[in-house]
Amino acid sequence: MDQSVICIVVGIIALIAGFVIAKVIEKNQATSKINEAKQEAKSIVKDAEQKAESINEVKDKTDGLAMSALEFCVANESKNHIRSSVVDQSINELRELNQLVEDHI
Repeated sequence: MDQSVICIVVGIIALIAGFVIAKVIEKNQATSKINEAKQEAKSIVKDAEQKAESINEVKDKTDGLAMSALEFCVANESKNHIRSSVVDQSINELRELNQLVEDHI
């Protein structure tokens, strides 16, 4: 065989080998980037779950506080209503007593 033919064949084989090696390296890099993206996605999801849990805990606490405040207001309203009734009753009794005193004078 002629030396130039050998050089051409070796060149073609080297070109094919270089192409195959480049594709393998490219595939490994792509796989590595995909794995990194998956890890990052897992980290983002975990962080989001922790934040959601924290938000739910705060919400539960504020709901409890709001309920306590509402219960306090209802209790105070009831007390105020009872006080108002007692005051009204006392005023009526005082008027009756005053009327009795005036009638006797």
